[in-house]
Amino acid sequence: MQQGDGWRGFQIFSFKSGNGNAARGIVLSNSCDVSEENARVLPPKVTFAPIVKLARIVGRIEVHGLHAEKVMSRLTDIKAQRVTSMVCLLADGLLDEDHVELLDDLHSMPVAVHRQGAEKLFTLSMAGFYLFVFKLSGSFCRLHEDVNRTPGSGPA
Repeated sequence: MQQGDGWRGFQIFSFKSGNGNAARGIVLSNSCDVSEENARVLPPKVTFAPIVKLARIVGRIEVHGLHAEKVMSRLTDIKAQRVTSMVCLLADGLLDEDHVELLDDLHSMPVAVHRQGAEKLFTLSMAGFYLFVFKLSGSFCRLHEDVNRTPGSGPA
């Protein structure tokens, strides 16, 4: 299991129902952290972002009653990678249609549990991996300007 690999067999806990739901996802965890070769004192967990069909996202947008041109504009932004919380994955291999990786809906589960029912879907190309890392950085590691970070200006 490598960072950026797409897999079937993840489980997402639903706070609404209290149940687990099967999902496809992409691995965010560092590859070394989830490797079987590395001995662990504590059982490792894999962090992943769900992958959903782009058509499903479009359906969610349409529910809000936006005009067709607004929906198309949002779809264009998603496909052009301008939405920071999403990575658009174009149809290829086992992804029979365009999908979206949801960076604002992350989950973790024990690696050992995932391995029991896992099926690998894809490995990102080098260009895809660089885009993936860039989007992760933009979503989680953005350096904010005009933030006072001098000692004594807040919690350490």
